[in-house]
Amino acid sequence: MQTKLVRNDRNYWEIRWAEKGPDGAWTTRRVSTRTAHKQEAEAFRRAWLREELNDIRTQDHAPDIGVLVGAYQKHHVTANGVADAQVFSLKPVLAYVQAQGSVLEDLADPEWSLDYRAHRASLGRKDGTIRRELGALVAALNWCARMRKISKDQVPDLALPAAGRARELFMDETQESEFYARAMGVSIGLPRLARITRFVALALDTAARKAAILGLTWDRVDLGARMIDFRDPLVRATKKRRIVVPISDRLFHVLNRAKQEATSRYVLDTPGPIRWEWDQFVKTTGSPWMTPHVCRHTWATLGVRAGVPLWDVAGVLGDTVETVSKHYAHHAPDHLRGAINRRWA
Repeated sequence: MQTKLVRNDRNYWEIRWAEKGPDGAWTTRRVSTRTAHKQEAEAFRRAWLREELNDIRTQDHAPDIGVLVGAYQKHHVTANGVADAQVFSLKPVLAYVQAQGSVLEDLADPEWSLDYRAHRASLGRKDGTIRRELGALVAALNWCARMRKISKDQVPDLALPAAGRARELFMDETQESEFYARAMGVSIGLPRLARITRFVALALDTAARKAAILGLTWDRVDLGARMIDFRDPLVRATKKRRIVVPISDRLFHVLNRAKQEATSRYVLDTPGPIRWEWDQFVKTTGSPWMTPHVCRHTWATLGVRAGVPLWDVAGVLGDTVETVSKHYAHHAPDHLRGAINRRWA
């Protein structure tokens, strides 16, 4: 197979090749390497070609789910070693598949999905978690179909639990101020700012998602212009867009000190998990319901309540105005007030 590396619109290298269809027409195929670095792209192409030459579909036995999911997991770890959330969601699914000895054809049976849901529910997992896990499996198998490891008709139509109602957890102004102050207090007496202090400051004042904060490097923090670029060239673009956001006055003082104390290229020292530090910190706040993502909801909710235009809120979140309107418009101070008063005008 003759292939070549070509940069796409996002400046990533992608593998391109031509295939001749049954009708004799030639079609250009492409696979993203998910990197902007030529050397990494070349290494990806060599590994991809080895897999292509030993295409799973050419084997006599049914495609092995573990092999398929393993290929997806390997592909969805970024160049800096950080795995996508989907990779973690696949772990319990893969464990169940291996324990049951399931093959790809088994997943087409609606009973398989129901059995998996019952198994996870018996372990105390809620429908939302189960839906995310099965959704990750569907995403992995669809990726395998795009990579031509299996055919499209081999991707099962899994029965997922219904999507639950979105939770609207957020802190009010007083809670947010107290939470921030407590995070700053963790670093009192320490030779440098604690990792959790830096994380909370970034989460509350940029509304960025956890993964974007963990992977943030100092070369994308411009203290002079007071801007943070959460776009990571080593991370593939998804619908959860990463954007450039201004640095607030409150956050500037934290980052200015953190920069002077920096010991690595990462703002948080390492892109590794923050789960342990977060859990230990939250125990001291008396707010066990707090998660890193609640910081994002808090910023958006308090912004809308303060009268920040939905367009600007959407710009900071990296969401569409329609999405912001759907989830936060009811927090606007004058939401529907004019309609109510007009009734008596």
